[in-house]
Amino acid sequence: MPSILGVPGLAKTTPGFRRALYEGAIARGLNPDYLAAVMSFESGFNPAARNVHSNALGLIQWVSDSSFDATARKAGMSNVKRSMLPTLTAEEQLP
Repeated sequence: MPSILGVPGLAKTTPGFRRALYEGAIARGLNPDYLAAVMSFESGFNPAARNVHSNALGLIQWVSDSSFDATARKAGMSNVKRSMLPTLTAEEQLP
């Protein structure tokens, strides 16, 4: 696995998270560095992150229930709601 640790804060995450992030990004045709950079900027890799101004939640800071629901369905996570993100681990949010 090529290193993606150059993204600020990623080195503090677990090896399992980094591996799942890398493998999941590649499987979906995404650049793992770009995905990690978004998470670093949006939440600092804090899965419980909540923006008090926009009420955005989670690693990627989802703002809209409808866009989250559609994406969660595609990821096989239709039982997960945006409001649940702060209770999930970083690894649980990755799909």
